[in-house]
Amino acid sequence: MSQQLESLCLRLERCVAKLEKCSGGSGAGDSADSVPASVVAYNEFVEDFLKPYYAASAVLGGLIDEQAKLFQTLSDKHRDFLMVVAKNAEPKDGSVLQKLLAPVSGAMSKVQDLRSADYKNYCSALNEGSMAFSWMGYPKAPMKFVEGIRDSVKFYTNKVLVESKNGDKKEENRAWVKVYTGLFDGLIEYIKGNHRTGPSWNASPGKPAPPPKPDHLVKNSSEAAAHGGTSDIFIPPPPPCPPPADSPTETGFVLDFSKADQAKRALMADLNQGVEITKSALLDV
Repeated sequence: MSQQLESLCLRLERCVAKLEKCSGGSGAGDSADSVPASVVAYNEFVEDFLKPYYAASAVLGGLIDEQAKLFQTLSDKHRDFLMVVAKNAEPKDGSVLQKLLAPVSGAMSKVQDLRSADYKNYCSALNEGSMAFSWMGYPKAPMKFVEGIRDSVKFYTNKVLVESKNGDKKEENRAWVKVYTGLFDGLIEYIKGNHRTGPSWNASPGKPAPPPKPDHLVKNSSEAAAHGGTSDIFIPPPPPCPPPADSPTETGFVLDFSKADQAKRALMADLNQGVEITKSALLDV
């Protein structure tokens, strides 16, 4: 409970700092040079998920801390790419995109090159995890891609937990595993909110990128593009089904069979009475 309150307080402090910054500026938040919303969201991801991982790595020290610093450089290069995406139109030439991604790829290689036999499972977990920052190459399902990376990472972090369960830094390793595996959940949420069908390039360079589309628009836009239509047409969701009628006044007309049943029972009673009268008359004769 105390950790949750501390986390909540930190987030509130960041929100207050942002509000103070916006109120103290002269309309900077509305200028074209301001930080795009998707990059602001990434900054929040860094604060909430990456920085706790960096801190836990510093506690373990040694090679683990070195890896975290390389991972931080990878995250910075990833952020630079996101800034380019938010302020520019998608390049038509694939070679241009490769050049833009080259710094990310180089930083990723440095993470993967740092290895040690004494930290085999740590290194394998970082090797797998660094590849999550290549989600841009899987525009059809970037979240699924990161989910697969997360599962691969947990295979190795589980081994870390087994190896360290009787060691001096058992709790420190548990904390490290928790924050490291958790950052992939945070990355998935970030992609879901900002780049769920691939990098959200700015269709109008020089202007702020539009906010992410609602889920039903993303789905329908993808379907329209698959059938040869434009990818940004507006297809509203189907209207909801009408609620069931709870009373006759809602439908305007309701068939009521109760009166017919009463008439039928009355008729049968009269017929039975007639039969009895006939029987008594025959007996008198």
